[in-house]
Amino acid sequence: MGMEISNISLSILGFSAQMYSYAKESSIRRIITYLSGPLFNLIIAFILYIAKLNSELIKINFLLGVFNLLPIIPLDGGRTLKEILKCLWGHKKSSIFMIEFSKISLVVISLFYSIAILKIRNIAILFLIIYMWWLYNIEYKKIQTLKRVYGIIEKSIEKKQV
Repeated sequence: MGMEISNISLSILGFSAQMYSYAKESSIRRIITYLSGPLFNLIIAFILYIAKLNSELIKINFLLGVFNLLPIIPLDGGRTLKEILKCLWGHKKSSIFMIEFSKISLVVISLFYSIAILKIRNIAILFLIIYMWWLYNIEYKKIQTLKRVYGIIEKSIEKKQV
């Protein structure tokens, strides 16, 4: 099974690589792939906890694992939920639902994090909120393009039926 890197994004907060496979992947395989990162963080946190090693590394790995499991597109938890919904509803409906669900979740999380900023007085949380909204915006633009493409396809099908 050949995989190619289709896109590499570099930002101040890190980088991401989007992989593309020409082979059709099953939903189970995608879900396992999406969950592997957060689960790895949680396993590392557990091993460090059992070994009674650096508590900061435990916290960082645990928080990264939990954070990535949030059901927000494009985090791993959001991609996992979208893949599950895609099996039930199809690609278009699950994509549109997940982008709206992600927006609502981000508003709630932003409010929660805003309170945390005031209580903890850590400006890094603000950068996390901005980063999450930036990622959401990228996914939102993809979904808008998807809606336009589906609209064109649906109009084409309607013309052929008439």
